[in-house]
Amino acid sequence: MTATTQGKASVGAAEEFLTAGRIEEAGRAVQTVLRARGMELSHNQENQLIGCTDLHQLRAWHLQALRAIHTNEIFSDRPGAWMGCFWVELNPQLERLGYDTREVEATTAERLFARGYTKSRAEHLRGMLEARFGVSKNMTDRIESATITQLDCWIENATTVTELDEVFTEPAGS
Repeated sequence: MTATTQGKASVGAAEEFLTAGRIEEAGRAVQTVLRARGMELSHNQENQLIGCTDLHQLRAWHLQALRAIHTNEIFSDRPGAWMGCFWVELNPQLERLGYDTREVEATTAERLFARGYTKSRAEHLRGMLEARFGVSKNMTDRIESATITQLDCWIENATTVTELDEVFTEPAGS
């Protein structure tokens, strides 16, 4: 094995350990919030949380745990299942107005997902930058108003750059 190959293997192993640590911390953060709010997980929900290796999902569960009334809202197999009671009340009114309720539900779900995904990415970037550089109010505003494309680019930049200004550069043609 050459020195270059050993170096790449070491970097790969380090990244795996960092990711595993982040996943474990994110899972514990969900458990801490639920415990502080007096909410208990079912056996299946606990297994779902412990077995999750998707950092974005864990962060989403953490945010949901801060607001949820019941753990079923967080760990539902169906995204948006908690909105069922909302639709039961709203659908008759939509039908009276001539709307296709299935289309309204689908469009609303898509918009909520996109908004939640973008907000999660913005929070992720803000956390990364806070840890490395510090974050001003103006920077927070800029991050929160960014598009998902900008956020993805900036997150990628934030993992490799050494100066804060370099984070916000975008590839030519963007």
